[in-house]
Amino acid sequence: MNLLPPKLHLIGKIVSKHGYKGNVIVRWDDEDLIPEIGDTLFVIIDGIGVPFLIEEQNSTQEILTLHTVNNETFAQELVHCEVAIEADFVEETNDFSFVGFTIFNAQNESIGKITSIEAYPGQLMITVSSENRDFLIPYVETWIRDVNENSRTLTMDLPDGIIDPENHED
Repeated sequence: MNLLPPKLHLIGKIVSKHGYKGNVIVRWDDEDLIPEIGDTLFVIIDGIGVPFLIEEQNSTQEILTLHTVNNETFAQELVHCEVAIEADFVEETNDFSFVGFTIFNAQNESIGKITSIEAYPGQLMITVSSENRDFLIPYVETWIRDVNENSRTLTMDLPDGIIDPENHED
């Protein structure tokens, strides 16, 4: 029996209460990871993931009834708390979330659209399609400055000359 708490993956935030019976409204970060009725949703309270069983949810999956959250006061205490699921339920993929994103450099200039992420020997590579050509950028996590899933943008701090080596001066 494992007595340690599970590793969690953040998937959204409780943005408000709904009604007076304790229902909450959740804004999901990733529509592919929305839990269903009968699943456990962890609400992050004071840095600790507290498990709640999802008893009901509406057709849009944003209004939830959580087990033991049965009044307006308790629901209000959960507003602004992040929510998570067990990390074991999240498939690790490298390209599913970035394909289709627009990539920007550190100066906030659009570089192009990510069309794929592929495994090359020794390195994952991001394929970027710009106005006049396609090119590769190494996938280096430390180069990533910001990921915005809502606007589908990825901002990277790229070394000089990596995008246009012909115009780079040493």
